[in-house]
Order: sequence, then structure tokens, then C-alpha cells
Amino acid sequence: MDKLYKQAADFLLDDSFCAYCLGADPVAQQYWIQWQLQHPELLPVFREAVALFQAVNTTDRQPQDSWTEFEQLLKQRSAQVPARLVKTYSLPVPGREAQPNNKQKSLYRHFTFAAAACVAGILLLGAAFIIFSNMQPTPAIAGRQAFDTLRTAKGEQKKILLADNSTVILNYNSTLIVPQQFDKTAFRSVQLSGEAVFYVKTDANRPFTVQSGKLKTTVLGTVFNVNAYTNANQVAITVLEGKVGVASGKDSTTLLPDRQAIYSAATDSLISLNTDAASLLAWKEGKLRFRENTLENIAFALENKFDTAVRFRQPEIAQELYTASFERNMSLEAIAKVLCTGRNLQYTMQNNTLWFSYRKQMH
Repeated sequence: MDKLYKQAADFLLDDSFCAYCLGADPVAQQYWIQWQLQHPELLPVFREAVALFQAVNTTDRQPQDSWTEFEQLLKQRSAQVPARLVKTYSLPVPGREAQPNNKQKSLYRHFTFAAAACVAGILLLGAAFIIFSNMQPTPAIAGRQAFDTLRTAKGEQKKILLADNSTVILNYNSTLIVPQQFDKTAFRSVQLSGEAVFYVKTDANRPFTVQSGKLKTTVLGTVFNVNAYTNANQVAITVLEGKVGVASGKDSTTLLPDRQAIYSAATDSLISLNTDAASLLAWKEGKLRFRENTLENIAFALENKFDTAVRFRQPEIAQELYTASFERNMSLEAIAKVLCTGRNLQYTMQNNTLWFSYRKQMH
């Protein structure tokens, strides 16, 4: 059945949507990926729902505060939620046992509670959702596995040690959802929005997967980079060491060192090409490297590094191509000056916004 939810809170009452956000269920992943393609007009509210899920399913706030916010949201949205959903779920609060009536007890015998665990195993967001379909819960949800949501702000980077001793360096303005403990018999799975380089510990019995939008990257043990910012129109996987499998649903490829796979959301296509992986991973040291990149993509990287908006007074400027390298300590204005050198471009700073424009032609 197609789900035409119109409010962010409606999505949070859907167990398969929670599984999609956690990256824990391939069936849910496929459904919601297709749903986004079929309902572009609802993408703003869908993204709001994902952001809301991540806001509640996070480790940077106290559990009770998150639950209070979520309850208040549900009360505000209850008038718009379909009646069957309002009547058939319960919302237990940590430390307070819910008392089900006879009808609820009967429902419990037939349906499974989907739990999306978070905040060190305490904040069980998914306990607010009862499964009404025939889809069985995934092991991660059925076992109430705890997940952490790790974030970086613009201009901030973090080094993260995972439960299997793999290491992740998270780039500016990125989000990584990881289990507190990896299942001993299943895939080691994480979900990324933004950019990160992964140093994965080898485990032939438990492949390591990164879900980034429609793209899934699978390895046994290697070093690779994922660039998957949600407001960009492509996802890029770059291999530094080992072998990496990349799949987008209909397409797949295998990458070796200094190879890169690029998935385009606009064309739903996956291509691979040669690259200089070490140069592209210079962002770990705060450096910026670009090879035949548009000024639009460069501007996006500058925004994440300096937390300053970059705009174009003439839209066509965004498509100017550059191959350039900028060191860690260069200021935003110094970089802008280099980008304008030798071109019919100029820049100005206004209200914390860097503007590029064409120079006035002399007659």
C-alpha cells in the first residue's frame, strides 16, 4: 500500500520508516528509496521526518528530554494522524510502565513491537511503533539493538572508534548512525550522510557495509572514502586500499585502489574511473583538493569548512571548472581570490555570505 504521509510525525509511526532510518532492513531501504523517487513533491516532509528521527535518536541529549519532545510532537500532530494509528499505538516512557487494556493485550499477541534503540540502550524510540503489516522485524530491531547517532558541525571533524575496532574519520557537517555493538553473525552495517573515511578491520565472516542514500558499499577490510552529502546530486566512493564492492540497486561495480565509483541521482547511474585517492583524502588534514570540479561543488566544500554561505550572482558561474589545491591554513577570502585569478570573476563578502560575480566588461 502506498504511504502518502503529509506530516513528519506520521512517518515516525511507521516501523518500516524507522528501519529505513537505521539502515537495518534491506526491504525497508528499497521501499523508501522507491517511495522518494515516486513522490518528489513529498521529499521536504520526508527529509523533515528523517531529521526528526535523528534528533530524537541521538546521544547528545538526555533520554527524558528526547522523550518529552517526542510526546509533545505527537500531541501536536495527533489531529492529522490517521485514526487507526492514533488508536493503535502506545508510547511507554522509560521508568514508567504502560498498562495495556484487554484490546491492547490482544494486539500484543499478534503484532511485534519494533524498537529503534538509542542513547546507550536507554532511549528506545521504536517502542512507539507497533507493526501492522506481515513484514517480520529484522534481528537488529527485534533484539532492540542500541544505535548511536554521531554528528559533526560545519568546520568540525571527529575520529570515531567503532565496536569492532574499525576507525572512522567524520568530515565536516556529517552524520553517522552506528550500532553500539555489531552482531556477531551478521553484516557490520552503518549509515552515513556526509563524508567519512573508513579504516575497516578485516573480518571475512562479517562484511562491513555503509548505506549512503541509494548506494551500498561492502568490504571485508580496507580503507575507503565515502562522499554522500544529502544536498549534493551524487555519491562518490574512493578506494585507498583493498577491494570494495559498490551497488546502487540496478548497477554494481568492484573497486581497487585509486579507483572511484560515482552514483548520479539525476540519472540513477553508476560509473567508475581512475583517481588519485590520496589527494582526495587530503581533507583529513584540513586541505582542499579539487580535480575538474565545478565551482558549485567547490562552494559546497567551502561552506562546510568555513560555515559561510557561498552564492553566485549569475547562475552560470556555478559551472566554472577548476583543478585546484588549498592548504589547511588558507582563509576563505584567500581561497576566493585564487579562484578569481585569471578568470572574469570577482568576489565580495556581505553579511557572512561570499558572493561570486562576473567582472564588469570594459568598453
